[in-house]
Amino acid sequence: MEKIWMVGGTTGEYSDRVEWVVDAWRSESEAQARVRFLDDKMREIGLGAYIDDYDTLGRAELAMRAFDPAFSCDYTGSHYYICEMELKP
Repeated sequence: MEKIWMVGGTTGEYSDRVEWVVDAWRSESEAQARVRFLDDKMREIGLGAYIDDYDTLGRAELAMRAFDPAFSCDYTGSHYYICEMELKP
């Protein structure tokens, strides 16, 4: 069975937790590279640190959506991960 690697994002905690699918790759190394790229972009935009100013957070979220259209972030930050899945016929 063929496998794919899904890149997902998450923010929040407990009942306020939000998860979304970013994209999927046929290669684990490509999915890992995508996560590194998105993590690097978050740091460049300034989302690597705690942001308690909602105007700044809103501008940073909009900038990040150029790379991840479903991007969301709150006071807990955002995190990307990889999930291995079987591709069904």
